Amino acid sequence: MNGLGNAFDKKTSFDASTAFNDKKDEELQEVIDHARKRIKLQQKLSNGRKGKFNTYLVDFFLIGKTNNAWMDHLLEEDVANSFRENPSASPSSSNRVLAITPTALSLKKTPPGFNFGQFLEELKYWLFLVSWLNKILVMKMVNHRKKTGEITPAFFTYVTLSQKIHFVLFNLVSIDVVFLGTRTILHTKITRSIGFYYLWTLIIYNLVILDLMEIAYLSATLVYSTYKQI
Repeated sequence: MNGLGNAFDKKTSFDASTAFNDKKDEELQEVIDHARKRIKLQQKLSNGRKGKFNTYLVDFFLIGKTNNAWMDHLLEEDVANSFRENPSASPSSSNRVLAITPTALSLKKTPPGFNFGQFLEELKYWLFLVSWLNKILVMKMVNHRKKTGEITPAFFTYVTLSQKIHFVLFNLVSIDVVFLGTRTILHTKITRSIGFYYLWTLIIYNLVILDLMEIAYLSATLVYSTYKQI
């Protein structure tokens, strides 16, 4: 059963049984710091113990990792928010330094920089949202053309092509969204620092569910019409 954890995507999880293999010196220290940061984020964001999701330190969000230092920012934001919400707990600057050190600054910070590979990974979610906006527009246009009877070859091609593009994007995002989206919605403590990421994941998650419902409805309609013909 433990072997099932190997099915987790290594981009969104951390497997301690293999991550440290053949690592030495600075490379080993980087992996250790990376693991410790993921553990600290897990402690801050996870809503209780969630089995293998926590064992493999699975990410909570679909987007937000295009900056190489994204974990540092989340850890620092949580510390800053705690000071804003309870300023009396740290009245002096010396106390603030002592409070920050064990949580965020004790770990070596990752140099900030744009992660192009992660940008390409997250781009599909933005394209899926744009495709859904286009889908809503197409549905309104189709309903209008049904009433007027004005259907041109260009319009027919546009509708058909947009449906095919949307289906391709749906297949690209659906597995990740259902897996990580469920993780985010059910397992995350909602805080100010992750509000945008949580809301974004919730929106994309619901759009995927709507697509699945549409597929189920169209399939049921096809089966019913075939049965009536028989």
